[in-house]
Amino acid sequence: MALATLGVVVPGLAALYEFGVKGRKRLGYRVQMDTTASNVVKTEHDGPFAQLMVGARKLEDPTIVLLRIENNGATNIDESDYSRPHSDDTGITVTFTDRNVVGAVITEVSDTNMRSSFQNGGGFTVKDNVLELPKVPMNRAELYKVLIALEREPGSNSDDCRNRDPGSPAGVVRCARDSTDAVLRTVASTPGAMGYSELGAAANRKGLVAIRINGHPATVADADHGTYPFWETEFGTRTASPRPTRWRPASCAT
Repeated sequence: MALATLGVVVPGLAALYEFGVKGRKRLGYRVQMDTTASNVVKTEHDGPFAQLMVGARKLEDPTIVLLRIENNGATNIDESDYSRPHSDDTGITVTFTDRNVVGAVITEVSDTNMRSSFQNGGGFTVKDNVLELPKVPMNRAELYKVLIALEREPGSNSDDCRNRDPGSPAGVVRCARDSTDAVLRTVASTPGAMGYSELGAAANRKGLVAIRINGHPATVADADHGTYPFWETEFGTRTASPRPTRWRPASCAT
């Protein structure tokens, strides 16, 4: 396989992106979910989400990622197709640049024969900000999904976004706000502050400057082509089924 390292920073929109190409063999991935597990609205229904733990310690700013790995090529993928040495059981390395991995489970396999690749113990490991996945043989169109629990390191150390909380270690001031509008207002009113939001909310906002990455602006086109590698998937839902509408074929006249 041509590539064995996958860097996950933010979800990859709705497309299935290839990260391995070898002739007719293609291995693709999709980040189907990347969301906080924190109760940002402070409701009373957080239940077990309020007590996410690793050992005896409560997780700091926990997040959950659902990663889908799929053989979307024209032929099967064998263990020998992965670029790692034969003696290395790891086939894919997933690196999170701003979070540590605290747990991972395989939530779905399209073929039960794939289970043994994870149960043998080799190649499926988590350490710090890295998740390693084994060399899984996959027939055409087969897939598996990994649910990953992460912790943002480091977490918030300021309540007012200007001064560090008493007792917090020296370093950059980091804070969180409970709404997009509050984030934008705080960034605009705090000299040198940086934050992030959806593009539409930040566009043309007084007191804000959109950050370019490698000279590329934050546009849908640049995100889609990977030249602005900072995006996020948004899911829309309805409270009821859409009502049927009448339609007729379009016609043209000259």
